[in-house]
This record gives sequence, structure tokens and C-alpha cells, in this order.
Amino acid sequence: MRPTNCLNDGVGFMPASASVLFGYQFKSIVALGPMVGPIIAVQ
Repeated sequence: MRPTNCLNDGVGFMPASASVLFGYQFKSIVALGPMVGPIIAVQ
């Protein structure tokens, strides 16, 4: 069983939908662009 189902308290620990998880992953990838881009260009 998933931890989100076992420990679901309805406040700070809840299961998220796939679209929300994709948004978080995309946001973290996009946030690295301005830092990684110049480093790759210098190399």
C-alpha cells in the first residue's frame, strides 16, 4: 500500500493527482535551465 494512503491525514499528507505531480516535475526541470544552460555553454 502507498504511504499516502496509509498516512493520509487530510492536511499535510495527501495523495496528489498525476497532473499535479507532472507540474512539480516540470517546474523543477525548468528552474534548472537558467543555471545549467550557461555552464554547458562555457564547457
